[in-house]
Amino acid sequence: MKLSKAIFIILLVLIIDQASKIYIKLNYTLTPSNSDPIVDWGKFQLLFYENAGAAWGMEIPGDYGKLILVIFRIFAIFGIGYWLVSSIKKNGHKILILCIALIFAGALGNI
Repeated sequence: MKLSKAIFIILLVLIIDQASKIYIKLNYTLTPSNSDPIVDWGKFQLLFYENAGAAWGMEIPGDYGKLILVIFRIFAIFGIGYWLVSSIKKNGHKILILCIALIFAGALGNI
């Protein structure tokens, strides 16, 4: 896969990700506990929560917690970007490059 195709995939996923986040923020309120979900299909429910920390709500305490998370995310993006470019240069498998591009887009969308 060429770098230009990977960049196209990254931009497409990033646009969809950001558009869906903006749509939800503008059209729905945060779901407080014990309230009705946005979508309820039996065992599948869509709720609107905001995570102020990292994965699974883990937060770094203190005044610099958010800053540390942003710096970590930026380093992660550079690392994933390096992995993506090196995989393309080495003619890596298309599925691997696609997966790395999707991970990269997700990381960018979470800064």
